[in-house]
Formats: sequence, structure tokens, C-alpha cells
Amino acid sequence: MQPLKIRLIEPKPASFHVYDLTNLPRLGLPLIGTILREQGHDVKVYCEIVAPADEKELFSADLVGISSLTSTVPAAYEWADRLRAAGVPTIMGGPHVTFMSDEALDHTDWVAVGEGHDTMVEFIDVFQGRRDPGSVTGLAWRDSSGMIRHNPPRKAANHEEFNALPWPDLSLIEGHDQIGVMPVMTTWGCPYDCDFCSVIQMFGRKVRERDPVEVVDLIEAHSPNRVFFYDDIFFSPKERGKAILREMIRRDVRPSWLCQMRADAVYTSKKNRTIDYELLELMRESNAFVACIGFESINPSTLESYNKKIDLGHITDAIAALHKYKIGIHGMFVVGADQDSPETIRETVAFAKEHKIETIQLMVITPLPGTPYYNRLKSEGRIICDDWSLYDGHYAVVAPEGMSPYQLQKETIKAMASFYSRDDLKSMIRRRVGKNLPYLASLPFREPRLWGGGIKALVHLARLRGNEALLAVERAVSRDTWYNIERRLGVLGLRAYGRQQVERWQLQARASEHLARLEAFAAERGLVARPAGATG
Repeated sequence: MQPLKIRLIEPKPASFHVYDLTNLPRLGLPLIGTILREQGHDVKVYCEIVAPADEKELFSADLVGISSLTSTVPAAYEWADRLRAAGVPTIMGGPHVTFMSDEALDHTDWVAVGEGHDTMVEFIDVFQGRRDPGSVTGLAWRDSSGMIRHNPPRKAANHEEFNALPWPDLSLIEGHDQIGVMPVMTTWGCPYDCDFCSVIQMFGRKVRERDPVEVVDLIEAHSPNRVFFYDDIFFSPKERGKAILREMIRRDVRPSWLCQMRADAVYTSKKNRTIDYELLELMRESNAFVACIGFESINPSTLESYNKKIDLGHITDAIAALHKYKIGIHGMFVVGADQDSPETIRETVAFAKEHKIETIQLMVITPLPGTPYYNRLKSEGRIICDDWSLYDGHYAVVAPEGMSPYQLQKETIKAMASFYSRDDLKSMIRRRVGKNLPYLASLPFREPRLWGGGIKALVHLARLRGNEALLAVERAVSRDTWYNIERRLGVLGLRAYGRQQVERWQLQARASEHLARLEAFAAERGLVARPAGATG
């Protein structure tokens, strides 16, 4: 087999993104790159949120693979168009083109549909003339007459096949040393069925899981300061998640870590609302920093419409339990369901403040192709925007029943600005720094490098640049000292980062332009909100 020069690229979003803080790459391309490199090919991965792509490398490649989300697919199509014009073959993959493969084939030569790792390996045989394209399951393509062909879908990897996959080699990513948190994916699939989520359509309902010992082997080998468990639901199944934490504790492999989890994971019995104290103890002892929880809504009718299978009691129980064990919470909410009103959005922020949730993200409900929500709203003619770059959860692109799209956008911006207000941030800085002042004052005498790093941190903090402040300190102290500082002040850095992102987002021309379009749309149609307090 002749080795190929293969370059893989993940375009960056057009707007500021929730993962900007850590330069967190998705893991599909590094996984495929790792597999192709093992077969002898020359592979590099460009993740544009980490570092810019090298155009010379891309345009001199034998083959370029492009992966994208819905919000990044316009940039992906632009790359594909330019490469095609230069005679460079391309293949695309990822959630958006899986469900919109005909659209993608207007720009690219082939599309890998669904889980693409095996499809890509077999496609290389097609590309090198050793195999007929019609024989590769999970491949969409055009034949010599220009007709689009959809091969039968590829069967999802089973447990054994998933567990046998190599770990994605992040060193394949250009600029990988700029990645702030080590991403680790330990499962594929989700047993739940949220109306607006494409995970089941992409990866299926059956959860495939990595061996807990091998997960900890990976973390120990890289010895990162921070780990983000990339799983859609880390504690699914819960016992496997617990096994990973037990192994981390047993081997004293305890980087600061974050994960995504459900609110009802804190129970041993959801029906009886019995708290799982063993889980909370394991999380604390293994050095959990923040739990990212998809609360989605505090409106019971909205939760039911999302098919979330939790209620407000489960949400408040989860917050209380995690806070009792000093574990921070990043609350993830989705606003704009038909049952929501402007008041719902205001109440959501008030709830987050009342329950002292450390950080939140209010995402505007977005009809991602492949989801039941997309199919329903498309059939009802309520999708009002076809600019895929705005489908990142920050822009209103649908017409909900309870308010105009303009009100949805405006209230979400106001709510985020309220939660991440400058005054609240200054107050938090005074409280947190004041409470820990004796400890902080002693640090330079125990950590001499902190004299320089501390001055840089104070400058950043004075400018409300919390993340930069924390990075300056992290580079100047030992790991144990850093973990101690992070436990005391880490949430302060995240809150400052949140404020910074809100400000940056509002300053974007595309944000104000979209808001103006929505205002004109509402005026044109005489759209109004429900009366205040009508939350469904």
C-alpha cells in the first residue's frame, strides 16, 4: 500500500465558543488520524480552535478529511470548495454532514456517515483503487454520472470494537501544547432521548464503554493537570464511572477533572430521592473540580417537552449534594421552548443566583439536523434562518410560541449579562480573595517563582481576566499548590472568563446584525410575548 499524505481539519466556529477557554478539540479527527498513521500514512490534524491550519500542507495533500458541527459547516464547505478547485480530493464527516449528506456532496467528493473510523479505513482502499465505493458501508458519494449514492449505513461499533480502538493521539494536532485540558472520551452513545439532541442519531442509544483501568492508564501516562471527561454522560453507566474514580484514587492519579453528568446521577434511588453519598465521596476524593450538568430548564412543562425525565426537585437536590461536597457546578440550560416566555429566562437566572451555581450557559434552543426537534419545526415552517454558522446555541433561529425570536435573543443576552455582571464579579473577587488572603500571602515564601507569576496574575485579575490570572499562577507553582489554589479560586477564574465571553460576544458585528434582523422580523409579523409570568 502506497503511503498517503493525509491532512485532517476541523474548522473553528465563526463566533466565540464555550470551549474557547481550554482550546478543547473534538476527538473524531485525532482518532481517525491515529488509526491512519498506524497504517503507515503521513497524517497531521489541524483543529483551528487550537492553531491555524497550514494552507501549504492542505493544498499539497493527497487527501484532506474535513469534520464539522452544524455551526462550523459553512467554514468546512469553504475549505472543501477551495481544495476541490485546486484539485485536492476531500472527504467530510461529522454530525451535520451525516444528516445532510446530499448538501455536503455539493462541496466534497465523499461523505463518511455516522461513526467514521472504520469507514475511513475502508475508504482509503477505494481512494487507492483497490475497492469499489459501493462496497463501503456508511459512505455517500457521486457516481460517474453525477448521481448521489447512499451506501447502506454502517453498523455502530460494539463494546469490544470500541474498547479496542486506540486512544486518540493528541500530538497529531498542530499546536497541541496549547490545549488547556486533556480531553478523554470513555463512552460512546446515550441511553436517553432529549428532543433537541443529535447524540442518539449519531452514536445510538447503546452505551459502549472503555475499560476503567485503561482509562486511568491513559491519564497516568500523560500526567495532565486537568482532565475533561468528554462523555455526553460520564456516569452512564454509573458503576463504570465509579470504577474509574476508584482506580484513580487507588493509584493516586488525581488531576483536577470535569465531566458532563445528569442531575439524577446523585441518587441511589431516583424514586425515593436517596442521595448517593458514595458517588459524591469518590468525586471529591478523586479531585473533581466542576460537574457540568444539563439541567436544561426550571420550567416543568419545558422539561417534559424536552423528554428530559427530571424535575425541579432533582435539580435542586443535585445542586445541594454537589455543593455539600465542595464540587463546583456549571449549569447548562436551554431556553426558547414553546413553553417558555421571557419571564422563564429571567427566572432561570434568578434560580441560578439563588442556588449559587458557580457558572452557567444559557443556550438558545437550536434545531440541529437529525434531531426530532429539527424535523418537527421544519415541517411546521418555524425555522427562520438558514445560516448554519448561527446554529451554535447563541442565536435564535426558530420562532417559538411563547415569544418572538427577537425577545428570545434579547432576553438571553440580558440574562447572561446579568449572571456574569461586572459588579457581581467584583464582589466575588473581594469575597474569595479576602477569605483566602492569609493563604495567598504565604504562597510566595513557599513558591519563590510566584513572585513573578503573582504580579502577572494580579494585573490580569485587575482587568477581570480570570483565566489569564490563573494560568500565570499555574505556571509558577508546584502541582499540589496549584490544586489547592484551584479549589479556592478556580471558580473565580471561570466566572471572570464567562464575563469576558459575554462582553466579546456582544461586541461582534454578526451578533448585533442578527439581533437587528430578528427585531425587523418581529415588527413585520407583529409578534409579541406572552404576559409576564406565563411560563407554561
